[in-house]
Amino acid sequence: MSLGHFAFGGLSVYVGVIVGKMIHMKRHSSPGFIVFLLLLSVTAFAPSQDFPSPPGGRTLQPITYGTDILLQPNADTSLVCITYRISPAFLTFVRGQSPQGYEQYEARGLVVIELHHTTDGTVLSSTHPIEINRTNPVREGEMSGDLEGMVSFHAAPGTYRLTLEARDQESGRSFTNHEEELTVPAPRARIRFTHPIFAASGPGSDTTFVPLNRGGRVLFGESGGALMEFSVPLAGGIRWKLESDRPDRMYEKQSFSDSTAQVERGIIRPVSVADRPRYSIRSDSLFSTVFIPLPLQRLYPGSFSLSVSADTGGGIAESRTLFDVFWPNRPRSLNDQSLAVEALKHIATPEEMDALTSGSTEQRLARFREFWRKRNPDSTRAFNPVMTEYYRRVDEAVRQYSTRDAMDGYKTDRGRILILFGSPSLVERSLKPGTIPTETWTYHRLRKVFVFSDPDGTGTYVLSHVENQ
Repeated sequence: MSLGHFAFGGLSVYVGVIVGKMIHMKRHSSPGFIVFLLLLSVTAFAPSQDFPSPPGGRTLQPITYGTDILLQPNADTSLVCITYRISPAFLTFVRGQSPQGYEQYEARGLVVIELHHTTDGTVLSSTHPIEINRTNPVREGEMSGDLEGMVSFHAAPGTYRLTLEARDQESGRSFTNHEEELTVPAPRARIRFTHPIFAASGPGSDTTFVPLNRGGRVLFGESGGALMEFSVPLAGGIRWKLESDRPDRMYEKQSFSDSTAQVERGIIRPVSVADRPRYSIRSDSLFSTVFIPLPLQRLYPGSFSLSVSADTGGGIAESRTLFDVFWPNRPRSLNDQSLAVEALKHIATPEEMDALTSGSTEQRLARFREFWRKRNPDSTRAFNPVMTEYYRRVDEAVRQYSTRDAMDGYKTDRGRILILFGSPSLVERSLKPGTIPTETWTYHRLRKVFVFSDPDGTGTYVLSHVENQ
């Protein structure tokens, strides 16, 4: 039975089968049960051949921002909107109490955004306080709870230097960016369309949109589309094409095209909300706003191009935008093809391992992709939470149980159990004089106890027996 075809009703049967074979099992366990355990630990929200890192970096910067220039009818200025996102990891949280007496964690700071006109010295400035209260401390690698905001300026034509500074009140740590330049065009230049804004449809509304707000990039597995503003009513249809520009070698090239788009008569305007930035469409018969629903959730990590063409009546307006799909906190074990494949011995059949280790590099990569594609619980998304959790555990096994100068922790018995079943509820170690060192792992949810021993006293623990709780 493959991971992709596991029936959840047979849990108790699989527990008995797997645990009964655990002491003697060296290569693989029941795939169906393993995917069940992996899914339990996945929260909703790729000489040795390296898997290249995705463009855009593997780590998520603590502060990202995007700049959108919107058109204004009958005005000598344009509307410049800066959306920003600040990770809780940037801030220092102090433990305190809420007015109701509950424990909470508080962080304070400041965001300052300025536009400096490079010719006449004009400065447009906005200052916003940072205030976050939460009931739990920040976890390492946390991807939720970002502070988001938006600042807008009415800017005259010209070239500006953007400065964004964020400061943490408790630690004094600061982030400053003043390298970006942006050009605000003159209204008389007959701008035909704005740069695409990556956004998602707002909840319960066809005219409200939530910017993804990741500096023009897209998070791996994120859903959404492109929001564009045209200075004239559209006379015909929209055509778009989305394709790989510089694909990550771990994945195949992708290409999508369609004419599906939502067209509204009106202009894009920011909406003031407390939790996160929003854009809405305000009615205007001279302008058109287009939302293109893109298959962003199907894109693999790498660089992509989005080409859009629209019939304006007086000709075809065309644009091409480059952007990255990036995978923050990508498991390190996916950067080494040999390690990533060998670590599958715990769940792959011998026949599957033979296929994964034979043939050309491209053939092996294709089989690796297919192996995990079959085990993706959501076939409509490229992001595979089961694969991600599996290799996160491989990383942890390598970090904790590898011997000196070797990345072999995933081959050890403790590494194998960690990969298959996740972190134990309780770990107890016995180092009594005159006895064999032992380590006991208790899994309350499985109601099982795994006992490891180190008979040679070398620090290499082997699984000795399994107990029922």
